[in-house]
Order: sequence, then C-alpha cells, then structure tokens
Amino acid sequence: MEIRLPNWEFLLPFDEYDEEELEANGDIWRPCPSFPGHDASFNGWVRSWVMPGHKVNGYYFEGKRVNSPDGVVKNKTRGQLVADAFLVPREPLWQLRYRDGDNLNASVPNLSYEPHHDRAIRNLALAKHSAERKSHCVHNHKLTDESVRTKPDGTRMCLVCSRAHSSMQFERKKLQRKGLDASHVTFEYVLKRKGVYFAEPE
Repeated sequence: MEIRLPNWEFLLPFDEYDEEELEANGDIWRPCPSFPGHDASFNGWVRSWVMPGHKVNGYYFEGKRVNSPDGVVKNKTRGQLVADAFLVPREPLWQLRYRDGDNLNASVPNLSYEPHHDRAIRNLALAKHSAERKSHCVHNHKLTDESVRTKPDGTRMCLVCSRAHSSMQFERKKLQRKGLDASHVTFEYVLKRKGVYFAEPE
C-alpha cells in the first residue's frame, strides 16, 4: 500500500518494509532521534528501553508527558516524540498541531505543524485561549472592549495598566533629569492619581 495521509506533506518517507509492517500489524515503531532509548509508534505510543525495572518489553507511556529515566523532566510529550520519529523537522516558530484537538491522540495521522500565529487565531475563534476567558487583569481592572487590546497572538493587554506603566516611566525620567528622587513614583502611585486615562481598581 502507499502511505498517503491527510498530513502527507509533513511525513518522513516510508519504505516498503514500513508499509508491510504497518499493513500486517497495524503499527510500526521507530527510534526517537532526540530521546535515546525511546521508540515511538505510528499509533502514537512511546516506549522506553532504559526505564529501571522494565527491561523485557519496554515501559509504555500512556499519559501526555514523557520524562527521562534519571528523573530529569525533559518537558517532552508523546506527540512531540512521535513527530520527531515520523515527521520532517518543523520550521522555526512553527508548533505541533493535533488535528482533532485532542493532545492525547498522538497517532501520526493526527499530527502536523502550523505557525504559532495560526494557532493563536484558531484558538481565539474557538474561545480556547486562556486570556479570552479572563474578566479582570492582575490588578483587578475589569476587561471590556473599551479597556483592553487584543494582540495578534491572542493575549489581552489592559489599557489602564499599560497607560499607568507608560506614565510611571515618563515621570521617573523627568524627575531623574532634574536630579530629583523618583523612588516614590511607583505603579500604584500612578494608578491612584485622578485623570481620564486611569480608573480606580475595583
């Protein structure tokens, strides 16, 4: 059979032995180049041959993350290791994408890459971005359409805080140029001042 999946443009080439094994067993295994002692399978599983106490058939990882046997967290996921074994190297600033949205489904047909910006736009459209669910900023200012600016990556910036930071820096530099002490000009000090640009915290 010829391997022709929806994400074929990201796949490393399959040889005839890969195709025969996949057709016969429904799965194939390849070593993970970036994680020695670990294999990844076409169906999205990762096994380790170096985990203590699991020397015969390998230790299988069923969760999302995979750690090294020495206890050092590598911050690797099953999906990343499967992509490392079966997909071409990703472009800079591109991220791994789970096509069905389930990051526990690390099978090869479910993996592809996409630019970070596209992911942010898609998550905003689906209301998945964590910032989209926030009603107040860290300083307890209410986030409304008039008081917030959404950046291209999906993060939201409180305009009250942004203007207070800018005003604080401006006043500090003005006092320092005159040789005066500017230590009293803090973020909280600026927020408490009256004016059309700032609002009192709720």
